[in-house]
Amino acid sequence: MSLESKCKKKPTYDTCRRVWNLHENLGHAEMRNVSQQILNGTAGDVDVEPREIDLVIAYQHCLSCAIAKWKKYSDSPSSGVHEVIIGKAWSLDYQGPFAIKAVGGYSGKFTCVELVTGLGIVVLVKGKDEAYDVVRQLAQYCSKWGHVMRLLRVDAGSVENSEKFGELCAVVNGPGLPGVEVRPAAVEKQNQNPVERHIQTIDNQINAMLVGIDTL
Repeated sequence: MSLESKCKKKPTYDTCRRVWNLHENLGHAEMRNVSQQILNGTAGDVDVEPREIDLVIAYQHCLSCAIAKWKKYSDSPSSGVHEVIIGKAWSLDYQGPFAIKAVGGYSGKFTCVELVTGLGIVVLVKGKDEAYDVVRQLAQYCSKWGHVMRLLRVDAGSVENSEKFGELCAVVNGPGLPGVEVRPAAVEKQNQNPVERHIQTIDNQINAMLVGIDTL
């Protein structure tokens, strides 16, 4: 028996075309998830079958996605294992300053991610020194839905690691309630701040769509 006969049936050009067209139309979504959605009947009207997706991704990768993900890390990302208490733990990171200020004079943004549900909140700011105001908004948001914010994961930035920032976060929930512990990632392990993974996922998806533009 030849080696070729032991392999799976290879996808045809037409199958590959339909699968990757769907992949691009869905904004470079994870195709295993798309396959499951088709099986569940929640993917809408598509011209691709789950078995075709499984066959194509077993032989090919999306080049745009691959290019967008070609980044080298000195350390592997953290496991992401944490207590399942909604609203308790958040991760925060600042991006900026922007080359051109947004309408309203905003020059940067804080991306915040709740570590149980993956809920993302983006707050536009005029400077990194507004970090505490962002934490206060998060604490109020949690309180609105009956949760208490207790832990904040941050980078080793100057503002987030300042003594004043820690003191303010310790009383942000108000009298009679526990404060928020600020836990910075080590300088050499910045990519292990959980929010970085969410930002990277979004950036990779955007970059993949840009790479796929014919006129780029």
